Amino acid sequence: ACSWYRKFIPNFSDVARPLSNLTKMNIVWKWSEQEQEAFQTLKQRLATPPELRPKPFIIRTDASGYALGAVLLQGDSPADERPIEYASRL
Repeated sequence: ACSWYRKFIPNFSDVARPLSNLTKMNIVWKWSEQEQEAFQTLKQRLATPPELRPKPFIIRTDASGYALGAVLLQGDSPADERPIEYASRL
């Protein structure tokens, strides 16, 4: 279910990485503090809905050697910008 909501969760790929790693082939399944923290963070972010407002839309993007991300914002000025939707890929 989380993957469908990934566009509404900031930095989804980075946050979910410890949990995603558990689904890989030939990996010893071990639930440590890192996986628990990722799980709790995803639960908290899923429970925090985005906010739509009658303001201009802004798209910001970022990329590195291993991941890329984007955020859709709304606001009249940088100080007023609020996140609406997130996208990220490893």
